[in-house]
Amino acid sequence: MDEMTNISYDAVVRYFTSLAQFGYRSYGDVNKLLALLVLDDVLNVFSEYIDEKDLRSIVNAIYCLSGTTCLIDFPSYVNDDTLFHKTKINYITRITEDNILRVDETNVIRIEA
Repeated sequence: MDEMTNISYDAVVRYFTSLAQFGYRSYGDVNKLLALLVLDDVLNVFSEYIDEKDLRSIVNAIYCLSGTTCLIDFPSYVNDDTLFHKTKINYITRITEDNILRVDETNVIRIEA
């Protein structure tokens, strides 16, 4: 829920910054911002009453609002997936279906072209 609060805070900061620079924001942008703030309040205040289906609907509504205006950014995701995965023994390469990635005796990856 903290990520949702950060997204809402950033959107409000962008709103007041653009309002200070341009003096006007369209009613559609303001309505989308208000909808985002209402969804944030619903998630924070009524979190104990929201089940999985309701949460999925709220998240889908937030995705529909994200990126439709410059005030609301898309949520950021960190993808740490690489070709190497840590195991208990060593780092090994991911096994592919057609064995494209191979490792020699000195643990240097050999890639077939």
